[in-house]
Amino acid sequence: MTPQPRAKGCRTKCRGTASQSSTYNDYVPSRAIDGNTDPNLYNGSCSHTWNTGQPGWWRLSLPTAYSVTNRLSSVSRINNAVIMVGDSTENNGNNNPRCAVIPSIAAGATRTFPCGGMVGHLVNLYQTNPRAYLSLCEVQVEAEPAFPSLGAVVGGREVVLLLEERRSWSDALFFCRDFYGELLSIRSEEQQREVEELLSSAFFPLTAHVWVGLRR
Repeated sequence: MTPQPRAKGCRTKCRGTASQSSTYNDYVPSRAIDGNTDPNLYNGSCSHTWNTGQPGWWRLSLPTAYSVTNRLSSVSRINNAVIMVGDSTENNGNNNPRCAVIPSIAAGATRTFPCGGMVGHLVNLYQTNPRAYLSLCEVQVEAEPAFPSLGAVVGGREVVLLLEERRSWSDALFFCRDFYGELLSIRSEEQQREVEELLSSAFFPLTAHVWVGLRR
């Protein structure tokens, strides 16, 4: 059970952290999900990889449909990029099932690529040409939770009760940090009652244990 922040650039409860194979100057991966749809790289709204002699990639967590706004100049740098969705981290997530191939996008234009209900924690754009750069100015991922969840307020904080695959406490902790925030720590009897009310209102069957955070 974890606080539920919203990530910039995502829609429909999508959250995530962006990363990429390499970074040219200060065009960091998070610029592709900063909510700024300006397609001009030099206005600081785009991500950009560097030519390392290896295929470039950009990655965000969570699945489904994709909207990509290309940059104004050097628009060919997104040509033939592959969109992949899945859970495997092998090869930095670039071995996951393929959703679509981006043939080309006109300068400053936006295209949508539906992924047909594909499910996964990782959404990758992979540039197949090993000497090609990959530049993205705005990526918007539309997704629905693949597992039942229930939101509530506990101790004045928005939290989400999430039924996912069975995990140990440490695995649940790192999963929440990667995709949501911290596990909720119960700090008072009032918060304990609020958590019990949340659990009793769940519309889906719960596991025997529900992980929460720990306090020293």
